[in-house]
Amino acid sequence: MNKRLQGQKINEAIYKLESAKNLIKTKHLKHAEQQIHEAVASMGSIVHKKRKKNAKSDLNGGV
Repeated sequence: MNKRLQGQKINEAIYKLESAKNLIKTKHLKHAEQQIHEAVASMGSIVHKKRKKNAKSDLNGGV
């Protein structure tokens, strides 16, 4: 995943978390929970791809 796309995903996750924070303040907890799950899923894809890339790098002798 290139840096630009990774940055977009991070910004999207931040936006969703901010949205969830505001929803919690207004007692819309179900919708806030959904926003949090979407943000975590977005960040999870970045982490998963980084781990996969690092594992592949380790197999190649750290190249």
